[in-house]
Amino acid sequence: MIKLISEPVNKEYKKLIDFAASKCSAFSLVWKYDLALDESTKTIHELLKSHQVSEEIITSKWVTDKKAIFPILRKFLINHESIKELKDIPAKFACPDRESKASWRIDSNRKPGLFSWVSPCLPEDLVFYSQQGEIWLEAVSHEEEFYMYDSESANELMLKIPSIKNEKSNN
Repeated sequence: MIKLISEPVNKEYKKLIDFAASKCSAFSLVWKYDLALDESTKTIHELLKSHQVSEEIITSKWVTDKKAIFPILRKFLINHESIKELKDIPAKFACPDRESKASWRIDSNRKPGLFSWVSPCLPEDLVFYSQQGEIWLEAVSHEEEFYMYDSESANELMLKIPSIKNEKSNN
């Protein structure tokens, strides 16, 4: 696993999505229904629904409340339409107070990017899956972290988007 730093935003975000689409067959997002989600998350699901291939309720052993509403992981096929939506959604559904909820600060100059995928305005935890179904890239937006599991692809990505570096090269 390689931890990458420096969030890809704007054109770099779109390059990252195109690169992932060239290497992967599916992506997933998590809808956290235990939070008060904005209407935009329903709209986003409608935009992606025709590409959905699976839905899984994520349960945790520590949750004892039988009335708890668990997050739902939805997996989608990668194709031209789903990738176009994935590239456009962070800009379309901007959430004015998203940054304060995600990283406990407000940044009014925030640009749409990989870490934009944060509740309540957007689903969370964008993950791409390789052709073999293994996790290829995962983003934990509320922690502002992302990881790649294929070192060759990570190196190729860092060449394509020089602002992205692995954590070791930044020290």
